[in-house]
Formats: sequence, C-alpha cells, structure tokens
Amino acid sequence: MIAQALLWWSGRSERERMLLAVMGTLIALLLFWLIVIRPIDNARAQAEARLEAATLAAGRVAAVADRVRLSRLTPAPALSSPLPLAVGTTAEAAGFTLSRLDPVAPDRVNIGISTARGPALFGWLAQLARQGVIVERITLRTNSDATLAVEGTLRVRAR
Repeated sequence: MIAQALLWWSGRSERERMLLAVMGTLIALLLFWLIVIRPIDNARAQAEARLEAATLAAGRVAAVADRVRLSRLTPAPALSSPLPLAVGTTAEAAGFTLSRLDPVAPDRVNIGISTARGPALFGWLAQLARQGVIVERITLRTNSDATLAVEGTLRVRAR
C-alpha cells in the first residue's frame, strides 16, 4: 500500500506535487479547525453564557438575602386587630371575597379566594406584608376567565 502510494507520488510532476501538498495542508488546517478550534470556541461561549446566568442569579440571591437581613433587623409592626379580622378587612377593602378564612392558630390563618386578578392579589399580599402578615404557603391556579384561585396560609411575622 505504501509502496503504491510512493510510486503514485513519484509519478507526479513537481507542480502537481506542490499543488497536492498545498491541498493536503489546507485540508489538515480545515480539519484541525473543525475538530479542535470550533468545539473549544463553542464550549467557551457556552461557559460565558452560564457564567452570565450564574452571576445574575447570584445578584438576585444577594439582593433577596439583603432584604431578608434587613427585615430581620426591622421589628414587625403590631397588628391593630386579631389576624383573622385584619386579613378579612384588608381583603374586603382590596375587593376580594374570601371563600375561606379559617384561624389555625393565634398567629396563622388559612385563606381561600375563588377569583382574584393577579396584580390586585399581589398588591394585597404586599400590603399585608407591610402590616407584618406574611405568606407561609400559597397555591395559585388559573381559572378559565384569566383570574386566579388562591389557597394559602398567612401568618404574623415573628417579632
């Protein structure tokens, strides 16, 4: 096999040998680029994208950690009324009809709302949070009319 290749090579003219050598070099360079350089470049680009996503996630986590740290330093406001009454009153003021308001403990209530618009619901929950009532557990389901059905547990933030 090698002997046949050498015989074939020696049968070529000097110009043909030069052109074949240049072609072989170009093919080798192309294969090197396709097999080595391009996969390394793709891996580097993917690593940069993962690094950027991780950096953004780390920033979000740090911001949340700062808010949690700050909320622990800030004393919880005292409710002016018992928790079930405060939740019921603010829900009514926000335009929600509570389908369920069950006291579980002095500092905890289970709630249910059959229809609520998302922005209004989260605004109401934010208002409760400013009053020292936080969401312990919440389940949201979409209704057929683009509203939400809400089930959850609210509790008074520890002082």
